[in-house]
Amino acid sequence: MKYLIILISLLLTSFSFAQTEDNESIRVRFRGLSDEQINQSSLSKLIFASEISEAKTLALKDIENGTPFLLLAGGIASTFHTPDLSFEDKYGVYFYDYGCVSAGYEFMTAYNEIIFELLETKYGKKWMKEIRKDVIGFKQWEKKSK
Repeated sequence: MKYLIILISLLLTSFSFAQTEDNESIRVRFRGLSDEQINQSSLSKLIFASEISEAKTLALKDIENGTPFLLLAGGIASTFHTPDLSFEDKYGVYFYDYGCVSAGYEFMTAYNEIIFELLETKYGKKWMKEIRKDVIGFKQWEKKSK
């Protein structure tokens, strides 16, 4: 009986599926970026950052490569909001939601601060009314920039 239960359990698990994000949905999400640009961005490197200066350097590298991101930490699963597309198109940045596995808060804040400074330099303060309010470190940076 015990072996029958184990066998049935194994058979049932072979029919279960997990959610994955295929390359096509990534291409749609980050339209205009090639797979190589996404892979060479700092998104995965930031998770392993050990110094604040390293996070800032990664942001500068992404700006130089034309792939600046505004980082989010959404929870169990990453989220996507359609209004983000117009902000991204208008200001030349991409939102990236790490979901529940993200870089440290202080490293994401340091990275985002560099991107905020880029946006302020290029567009003044008008972008601040349009940005998602859950971008990591935005509220603190906004208070400091006043």
